[in-house]
Amino acid sequence: MNRSTRRMLTSLAVCAALAAAPAAALAWAAGTHAYVAKRTYRMSGLVDDAELCRRVLGANGPDLFNSIWDDEAQALALVLHTRDPRPNLAPYAAASGDAQRALGFGFASHNNGWGTDATAHVAGRTFGQDEGYVIAKAAVVGALLAPTLGDALGLPPDVARALATDVSHNFVEYGVDLLLAQADPQLGWTLYGSAGCYLGTADDDFLVKALVPWMAPALPPGATRSAEQWVRLAEAPFVRGLAANGYVLTLPFDVAKATLAHQLAVEGRSYLAWRYAGVPGFDPPPPVELLEQLASAGLDVAVAVCAPDVMGELEATTGWVNGRMSSNAISP
Repeated sequence: MNRSTRRMLTSLAVCAALAAAPAAALAWAAGTHAYVAKRTYRMSGLVDDAELCRRVLGANGPDLFNSIWDDEAQALALVLHTRDPRPNLAPYAAASGDAQRALGFGFASHNNGWGTDATAHVAGRTFGQDEGYVIAKAAVVGALLAPTLGDALGLPPDVARALATDVSHNFVEYGVDLLLAQADPQLGWTLYGSAGCYLGTADDDFLVKALVPWMAPALPPGATRSAEQWVRLAEAPFVRGLAANGYVLTLPFDVAKATLAHQLAVEGRSYLAWRYAGVPGFDPPPPVELLEQLASAGLDVAVAVCAPDVMGELEATTGWVNGRMSSNAISP
């Protein structure tokens, strides 16, 4: 096979993979959900520290499976990231007692129908009104990064553009977290502290009761684990990850950015191995060291692209979510 033919097949294979698989990123990042959760109903004076802690934990709950690169786990992730908000409202509906209610309130705020994710991936409030703030910004960042990514990985221009747009969702979301940590120096500690509100088996039992009826039908026949097993397997590591991400956001900007770049590189390599399995040039995926350099560049571009307007977008998002929570009878 000559080089031209190989490049053509690589291009077709990667573009087909992009078209067939779910998006790499399904939500705002954890710091952004914590930022909005801190301000949801905050002005009404109805939130004490214990309740806020549980709300922040719950607001990140729908991303439980996002970074588990397995077909079954990704099928469960999609249940919580469609335009139908009902699975995300299920924990609030099933809640009994203040601790479960606070967790369920945060969980309900994070949905792709009319919650925080809707402004990221459906209709931005101030930018990307027809596609979502994150989607629109990722297109800008991806276009700027494509030449660098193509040169570094030896990709044809069309493949570089497609891959750059795909991974730029993550750069935008983590770049926004970096900006928010500068605007709210306590944000990282808020996210870090939310892990301490996790009630272990009690929360696992609660989420199994609320979510499994929605998740079980999404698993393919012959799945290796049941929906209940997946929830119990994923919950504790996910909460530990929230604590780690929160701690990173307490660090000075350059240190936090370098740490996130490494995290993105490690997770990104696993993602590429899952999504592009068997595609020439991605099997095996590029080394972590190279991906870390590219992630650092991606974060730099994302921060520059989002800095002028993200605070306004999130202020508008918070108002939007508050209003929709109230109109859907989801109250503190």
